[in-house]
Amino acid sequence: MASKLFHISPHQAESQIEISLREAFQLLETQLRVPFSLKIPSPSEYLELNRAIVYGILSEPHFANIHFTHLNAIVTDGYTYVFYLILKLVYESYSKLLEPVKVNLIWVTSKLVEVSAIGTDNLLAGLLRQIVGGDISDGNLWLCMELLKLCLDKDGNPVEVLTDPCEMASSETLPGMRKNLTVRGLSTAFRVLLKKGVVQSATSDIKLLAELAKSGDENVTV
Repeated sequence: MASKLFHISPHQAESQIEISLREAFQLLETQLRVPFSLKIPSPSEYLELNRAIVYGILSEPHFANIHFTHLNAIVTDGYTYVFYLILKLVYESYSKLLEPVKVNLIWVTSKLVEVSAIGTDNLLAGLLRQIVGGDISDGNLWLCMELLKLCLDKDGNPVEVLTDPCEMASSETLPGMRKNLTVRGLSTAFRVLLKKGVVQSATSDIKLLAELAKSGDENVTV
């Protein structure tokens, strides 16, 4: 069976995570269409339903909004298991994902940012780590641009995207660490854009990064 998530050569074994997600989707496909079941799932059924919905979002972009609405309706763990599944894909297999799946991954990330899901900062950090320094290929440039748009669309303040108020309250150093990560990620992205020729002048971008670096933490490096 052709993979709907990964680039896989004929001699390669199928990804175990795709098998798990696809089997859940095939088992519960009739429950993923409107009208949704009002039955409260058991703990095991809940995990299976999460796997099915994640597969649906990544492989069926035309139904992605419906799947995400369904997820919002059934979520009881603050999206913890969804983040686990997506982060597993990002850290273990991002480079192998099909291009449309990467687009869907950014889309669902943006939706999780919109609902202020706890754990979005970890997901964004994971995606930032997929940016390869010095790589000006179309795929790497696309990821830079999408993460820039995602961060800057968050009320114009990219630092807010990687900030969890609950965690900030328990650690004096965490805000600076988060800010440093954000600024360094954005700085890398701007440099790639400059090399590619997409941005002709970095004056305003450097000014933005400088302002971020000065706003509350003198140890932030660009």
